[in-house]
Amino acid sequence: MSKILSSVQNPSDHPDGSASAQPPLSRFKILYELLDRLNRAESLSDIWMASLDAIVAIMQSRHVAVVLLEAGRPARCVAVTGLSPKSCLCLEVYLKNISRCVGSNAALVQRFSNIFGHMMKVEEEIDLVCFVPIGAGDDTVGYLIVSSEAGRIFSEDEIDIASSVANHVFHAVVRYREQESMRESVEQMMIDIQEQRLIKRMLTENERRLLLGFEAGRMGAWEWNVASGCMNWCSRMEILYGYEVGAFPGIFSAYQSSIYPPDRSSVLASLDMAVKRSSHHHMEYRIVMPDGTVRWIEESGRVFREFGGASARMIGVCVDITDRKIRERDISDLRDGLRRRVEELNALFNLLPVGVLIVHDSQCSRVTLNPAAAALLEAPEGKLVLTESDLKKLPFRIFRDGICLTDHEAPLQRVLRSGMSITDEMLELVFDDGRVKSKYMSVVPLFDEAGDVRGTLAALVDMTERKRMEDILKDADRRKDEFLATLAHELRNPLAPIRSSIEILLMKEWADPDVRCHQEIIERQIRHMACLLDDLLDVSRISYNKLDLHRDYVDLSVLVNSAIETSRPLIESGQHCLTVLMPVEPIYLYVDSVRIVQVFSNLLSNAAKYTEPFGQIKIHAERCGNEVLVSVIDNGIGISPEMMSRLFDMFMRGEGPLERSKGGLGIGLSLAYGLVSLHGGSLETYSKGLNQGSKFIVKLPLIDAGEIPVKDGGVCVGATGRFIMVVDDLRDNADSLAALLTMLGHEICVAYSGEEAIELAAKRRPEVVLLDIGMPKMDGYEVCQRLRAQRGGIEITIIALTGWGQQSDRRRSREAGFDYHLVKPVEIAALTEILFNLP
Repeated sequence: MSKILSSVQNPSDHPDGSASAQPPLSRFKILYELLDRLNRAESLSDIWMASLDAIVAIMQSRHVAVVLLEAGRPARCVAVTGLSPKSCLCLEVYLKNISRCVGSNAALVQRFSNIFGHMMKVEEEIDLVCFVPIGAGDDTVGYLIVSSEAGRIFSEDEIDIASSVANHVFHAVVRYREQESMRESVEQMMIDIQEQRLIKRMLTENERRLLLGFEAGRMGAWEWNVASGCMNWCSRMEILYGYEVGAFPGIFSAYQSSIYPPDRSSVLASLDMAVKRSSHHHMEYRIVMPDGTVRWIEESGRVFREFGGASARMIGVCVDITDRKIRERDISDLRDGLRRRVEELNALFNLLPVGVLIVHDSQCSRVTLNPAAAALLEAPEGKLVLTESDLKKLPFRIFRDGICLTDHEAPLQRVLRSGMSITDEMLELVFDDGRVKSKYMSVVPLFDEAGDVRGTLAALVDMTERKRMEDILKDADRRKDEFLATLAHELRNPLAPIRSSIEILLMKEWADPDVRCHQEIIERQIRHMACLLDDLLDVSRISYNKLDLHRDYVDLSVLVNSAIETSRPLIESGQHCLTVLMPVEPIYLYVDSVRIVQVFSNLLSNAAKYTEPFGQIKIHAERCGNEVLVSVIDNGIGISPEMMSRLFDMFMRGEGPLERSKGGLGIGLSLAYGLVSLHGGSLETYSKGLNQGSKFIVKLPLIDAGEIPVKDGGVCVGATGRFIMVVDDLRDNADSLAALLTMLGHEICVAYSGEEAIELAAKRRPEVVLLDIGMPKMDGYEVCQRLRAQRGGIEITIIALTGWGQQSDRRRSREAGFDYHLVKPVEIAALTEILFNLP
């Protein structure tokens, strides 16, 4: 500064005497502005630029640079004016190898300046380079490099001023760096404070998450000071053991007392072993809650030792595993139950008398058999698992309805292919030795998780013996039907002449009233025997669904009155009081009138038979919705509870002496029940017990009166006297019927064989032929066909008069050419009606 001041006082003292030197006052101003800029500098760049501008202004140099030296980094130009990039690069290279002491050694500086100046003289056309260190010694932070143009040399005063500028710059750099360091310290402190806050927030959040995890997992944490016996439990631990939060005493003995007594010794032994070995403690045990509830706990802990090896503490967690233990127990029970069920199913599988086959894959390449199935299929002895090749070697072929099935058509393969079950399919296994066995097979598919067929389960039942028995029973039933039909035919044959004779006797006048009485007795018994035969055959037809109904529209009152007339002899013989209650308005039914009259008369006859003399019988009809209810009520012997469920069974009769004394075949109620069912109705019975009377209710569907067709009210016209030929190989039948018809005004001729009938018909040309079917040599079917073949045979009315009355017999007579089919003993009224209505 003294140099600067002296320069101000002697402005003309310039070494070179040049006029370009700055006046002292101007230099002082420049230094003042430099100090001001350095004080206001906000960055190192501002400091370097301020120093560059000050040197340019003071030393009047066009080539000035500020080179920065930093520890561990190469020298670099941070502010330059007038120097080319190549010169700046040279400066950085040279300064990289110069010790920091250069700035304090004038000789070295001068030497380096000369060397660099010589280089710059060629490059920049300058003569002199002056290096002014910024700082001193180890504190040198850089250099001010000032060059002079050709012919000009820096004075000592200028170098001092440059040094003063460098000194101010150095202090400004030191001050800036101190401020930067302080600022960085403050920023770091703020960062540390923020990090501490963040860590605290994270710890709080982690603690909250941990508590939520403990709560969700029913967990608790604990710490045990082994030496003092103190225990520190978290709040979740206290809740886990049934304490109120803060109520746990904090001592080991309290924890110990909460352990379920049978588990206590094992838990304490595990803790003691962990402390001695500094190992891990893990235990599942039960605890007793303050309310006495027992729960399961899973406990884990680890021992931590202080310096010196002494046990200090154990830290661990507890988890409530009660639900898991319950599930494990349930699973164990389920596993045990499944194991038992598997054992039972295996035993059942092996013991079942029914053959069972399990197909394990969709290709039917592996089949498991139970012993019964192996025996039924005659698989190789002891082989219960068959492969595809084994199945092909089985010694039989499979037939269904007489058709041999291919492997593709076999039941197992069909179910595997279609996924549809097969139920009770009848198969015939024809063995290689000619034996035939009948089997029922049912097959169901087995599905996997995707719904695809994974195999099948099949049941095989041997029906060979059953089918043989069924064939025997069918043959026996067929022979029974033939026997019944033959029996009816043989019984009707003697009834026919008896009935005809009675009709003849009834038409004559007898002086003795006893004769008339006995005639009526014989007639009733004949009618009763005919009804028994009809009932017996009708029950058989109903059992095999072979009974045809001939329905027509009829008034209910007509049916009831007919039934009463049929049952009147029994009712009067018992001297019963019969009460009839019928609706005022007519009720129409669409029924087979003969069959419904048969039902009502059967119920009335039963009421009369099983009611003591002078009893009360009531028949009551009423409309109920779309049905009509006809009730037959009596005050007779009633029905026992044991008999009620079997009342409508075939051949069912009471067991008491009274029931036996009444006779009967035990088929009347069964027949009535079947006939009502065929009409879409029902038959119900009620009784309070023995000697309490009984009540039978017949329910039949009603029809609307508007549905009844209007019939033509014309009058039948025809001759009463006919020329009739009676044909029967039984002379009594033929002669008695001929006599009766003669008394009724008809002309009669009689033939006692088929051949005679054909010959007589050709001669006499009868209008009507009453033809028996069951004749020897030539039966009635052949006679009818040959009569039709004669000249004029088409005009003859041929009526079958036979003891064969089944539906098959009626159908066969129709096919043979008969016009009517009447069953012996014939109702003379029915025959008279047919004859009257002939043209």
